[in-house]
Amino acid sequence: MGATPIGWGVIGATSQVAQKAVLPAIVASPGARLVAVASARAADVGGAGFGAARAYRDYGALLDDPEVQAVYVPLPNSLHREWVERAAAAGKHVLCEKPLAPTPADAEAMAAACAAAGVTLLEAYMTPFHPRAMAIETLVASGRLGALRFARAAFTGVLDRRDDHRWRPEMGGGALLDVGIYCVAPLLAAAGRTPARVEAVSRSSEPRPRCSSIARTLPGPRTRRSRSATVTVVSRRSSRARRIPTGR
Repeated sequence: MGATPIGWGVIGATSQVAQKAVLPAIVASPGARLVAVASARAADVGGAGFGAARAYRDYGALLDDPEVQAVYVPLPNSLHREWVERAAAAGKHVLCEKPLAPTPADAEAMAAACAAAGVTLLEAYMTPFHPRAMAIETLVASGRLGALRFARAAFTGVLDRRDDHRWRPEMGGGALLDVGIYCVAPLLAAAGRTPARVEAVSRSSEPRPRCSSIARTLPGPRTRRSRSATVTVVSRRSSRARRIPTGR
């Protein structure tokens, strides 16, 4: 007999990524069962068409559901820590949407809370598990491309909703934090080390930021020469640029 499907709950089930990607994946997986969804705003709490056994208007009520074993959290970035820690306290495993947290301190606290509760915490960052990403990683590691000297990555997309929380820095919004991982993580993996120096440029059409760029200089393993990687993260068409000083 196969393993019993994991009972899932989704907090913030009306989010775009939940509706377009994760809820359909839970429903399609033989190893998962959609037990409950929760939304503080939508009338149908985001469960329409996905067959959730229960729907809640309160996130805490979903965490109290004894059949929910794991929770997916696609809330705005600024709310990740609170609801990951509350899920851990309720004994639920957690899949948290990327970025895991707006700050390293929050991420460390979330990991510590889940470890103390004996539950698993995973970041919902799918790219490393895609066959194409794994093939590229294997190719770079093989040395067939030679020594890494320069690399550039770009992630582009349009965000038209002016009221979208991804525009709001106080909610963990902004192009670099929200989607920068798609550029930064593969380059750091290819380099195999952390940057020695970080520089950044932000391009914007007032009053909302549109584009962020970050250049990272990576030390070579056997030489004093520096190796560089430039990452560009674009959220919308940009028209003006300004230099942002960063620490080292």
